[in-house]
Amino acid sequence: MAVMAIYRSDRISPEAYAAFRARVPLSPAPTGALIHLYGHRDGELCVVEAWEDRDQLNRFLADTVAPAMEAAGLEPATPEIFEMETAAFAPPARRFASELA
Repeated sequence: MAVMAIYRSDRISPEAYAAFRARVPLSPAPTGALIHLYGHRDGELCVVEAWEDRDQLNRFLADTVAPAMEAAGLEPATPEIFEMETAAFAPPARRFASELA
C-alpha cells in the first residue's frame, strides 16, 4: 500500500537542506518515490513525500538518506508515516511541478 511520509524539523536550515540535496538529488527519482514536496517557514522545514510502499521508503531512508545526513553532519528527522487512502491531482499539477524543478 502507498504511504505518505511527513518530516518536520527546526534543526535543518534551508542551506543545510540544499547541501543535503546536493548529496541526494531529486532526479532521477528513487525507486518507489511518487512525489516530494519541500517548504521552509519560520525556521522549520517540512517535507511531504508519497511512496509506492513502506518497504521502498524504508530502503531509501536506510541506504541513501541516513548516510547522506550523517556525512552532512545532520540529525535525521523521523517521518510520520500514513497509509495513503486518496490522491487527487488537479490538471495544472504537472505544469506547476515543472515550474518548480
